[in-house]
Amino acid sequence: MRLVCCLLAITLLTGCITRVEYGYKGEREARFLAESMGNAPFEPTLVTLELNAEKRATLDERINPRWNDRQKLKAIRNYLYSESELNVRYDANSTRTAIETFKSRKGNCLALTTLFIAAARYVGLDANYRTVEVRPTWDHTQGMMVRYEHIVASGKINGEKYILDFLPEFYASDQEGKRISDMAALALYYNNLGAENILDGDSEQAIIELRKSLALDAGHSDTWNNLGAAFNRTG
Repeated sequence: MRLVCCLLAITLLTGCITRVEYGYKGEREARFLAESMGNAPFEPTLVTLELNAEKRATLDERINPRWNDRQKLKAIRNYLYSESELNVRYDANSTRTAIETFKSRKGNCLALTTLFIAAARYVGLDANYRTVEVRPTWDHTQGMMVRYEHIVASGKINGEKYILDFLPEFYASDQEGKRISDMAALALYYNNLGAENILDGDSEQAIIELRKSLALDAGHSDTWNNLGAAFNRTG
């Protein structure tokens, strides 16, 4: 299973496994794929980046619109994450929307990044998701291996790129990073929810969330891996 510290990828622990040739081709392959994806309608919206009126008003009070972009960037980061302010903290297994992270004051790196991007864009800053290549971190729980990876926020101020990394133990560089779209980040959000559902023992809900992720990004191999783990646990 993979989470983004984010990304979560789950691997079931089993004994020796030999290669299996399933032989799905043509119509049979298409039918099997359709069954795996389900037929529930899904109209994606960027719920992760929404801010309600209360949170927007709070930002209006804290961020002076006459400040330059560097002042705004520093003020947002200080307000959200410094110990003397909201002190939003890292929690590896808490994938949340921007509003949920605002309220709970904790989340994984995907949640922390989403909160920053939502707030930064509201005050007019350039801010985007960026996945980074780091050495994966593994955990072992409930007969599964869980691999944690990483995501950060990035943007440009006066033509200069900045990268905002909420976990100092990771190091992100331009060479190792890749900007992704909001919808790709939303796919990672649903992947994480599905992985967390598996860890919580709710594989049926995991399947629902993972299918949403694949509807947004059908080529994401880790999500297919997680969906397989969920199906396995439902028999």
